[in-house]
Amino acid sequence: MGSAEHKLALTTAGNSVSGSHAGWAYKGDIKGAVDGSRVDFRSSMPCEGTHLTYRFTGTVTGDQMSGEVGLGEYGKARWRARRQTAKA
Repeated sequence: MGSAEHKLALTTAGNSVSGSHAGWAYKGDIKGAVDGSRVDFRSSMPCEGTHLTYRFTGTVTGDQMSGEVGLGEYGKARWRARRQTAKA
């Protein structure tokens, strides 16, 4: 039912993925893992007395990732991300 832009700030340590997830109005933490070219991570954002949960699964290719995100009761969607270069 449309599209939305979210900002993910991810870091890795070994196979672990962590970071932050910012949507249009809410922010949450990310936890997950990378296994070869596969990535699987989750985030949860507080929203009006409840939590919105996201489960991102997909593949990593070079500086890009893409896959499917489970949105709980809201179904599923496709996602894609690319690495941002650090600003000097």
